[in-house]
Amino acid sequence: MNKMDQLFQYCILVGAYGNGKSNLMKYIEYYFILHPEYKVHAEMWRADTNMYDLFKFLLYILQSKYMEQLRYGLITLTHKTAQSCSNNYKGSFSAIKGYVEKILENVNDAEMLDVLIQMGTGNIYQKRKFDKFGIPFLTDYNRHEVLAFFLNVLAINNCYILFCIDEAEKIQEKSQARFQSFLTSFREVIDMNNIIKGHMIMVAMTEAAGESGKMSLDAYNPAFSRRIAQYTYKLPKIEKSDYGALIDGLLLLFDKDIDSKARNIVISKLEKSHLAHTSDLVISAYSYLDNIEYKTWRDYIEDAGLSEFMEKKKESLRDDDVMNHIHTKFFVPLSKYCEIVQESESDYLIKPQQYQSVYKSNHIPQETYIFLFTEDVESNMDRIRSNQSLYPQSELIIFKPAGLDFSTDMLQQNKIENVREVVSYEPVELMALISTYLDNYENEDVKNSLIAYMHGL
Repeated sequence: MNKMDQLFQYCILVGAYGNGKSNLMKYIEYYFILHPEYKVHAEMWRADTNMYDLFKFLLYILQSKYMEQLRYGLITLTHKTAQSCSNNYKGSFSAIKGYVEKILENVNDAEMLDVLIQMGTGNIYQKRKFDKFGIPFLTDYNRHEVLAFFLNVLAINNCYILFCIDEAEKIQEKSQARFQSFLTSFREVIDMNNIIKGHMIMVAMTEAAGESGKMSLDAYNPAFSRRIAQYTYKLPKIEKSDYGALIDGLLLLFDKDIDSKARNIVISKLEKSHLAHTSDLVISAYSYLDNIEYKTWRDYIEDAGLSEFMEKKKESLRDDDVMNHIHTKFFVPLSKYCEIVQESESDYLIKPQQYQSVYKSNHIPQETYIFLFTEDVESNMDRIRSNQSLYPQSELIIFKPAGLDFSTDMLQQNKIENVREVVSYEPVELMALISTYLDNYENEDVKNSLIAYMHGL
């Protein structure tokens, strides 16, 4: 990263869900916000399953966020610097010579300059526009050279971009062919690193898209795998043996100091938490250190001494074949829970059939909890849209079965807004927890466990 003001840099982050890839990117983004003297702008974007050509995606980001910087850089270009930014028009760069020269002719015409930039990014793709300017039509293949040219223009003006592309595995989940194309375009970007004078791209993906997936990166694209191998950083799961180092790192980060006894108590609490994801571990560790009690729903059940009781409930539900018509059976104990905790009859509106939701009217902002049970994506989207139409002013908290392929991209593509949170859950487990509460409703720990699991319902 310390060389991104000289040559184009690249790497990938690989790790399991919840292992901190996104948080690491956010931390880097925040770091450069705090240190503007480095002239680095971190751009964090989720991988776009429909824009899997990396050249087009990066050009889209430039057009969306860096038009002002591009205008300034192009206005200050001389013929000599323009030629340098275009690799002296050698090889395939000769195809954009006419385009670059036309930019130089129109630097004093703001409207024409904006049109020419958009012709380069691909936002304007009509051949008649190119004919109007008397220059050769730029194909998608020519976007490679245009991207290099634009990035070089930014770099010579001390504007460096760190492209942080998250959730690349979503492209693989959408289509293996698209993922193959994504990796090929990534390789082609890497191959231009000695031509591009700065910047960096960092791509994060889960292990499912890497070595431990159904197909390794080498099986998908050997050429890409060879190029990226040395620049692949794996984020391992934090093991119990790492808890001490985690605590020490947080103490250093927040300039805190505790004695060894207190440190051992915090480590002991973490060991008993049985948290699987790095993000949950870090939050829990920080909360313990800050003397704020942070408990998972399992902690509360364990404190109530009802862990074994709940497991028996779960086994009983499975023995009763609760998964058969669970979408109707689930709302029976949930309705009883709402009757107990509500202050008035209008606090909760439960719709178990078409909507499979609980509307919470006594909260500002209003909240709708939607429970999904099927793996039918279209059916799930229809159900969410129905709730959105029924409660247009309400924030949506969507519970989806653990393991269900369900991403924020899907919500955006279906124009579903006001989603506050998507929660992974196990329907039978939650039913067992609700049943445990109904049998022990005066126990505050059980109640807190249910609130923690259902995120406030």
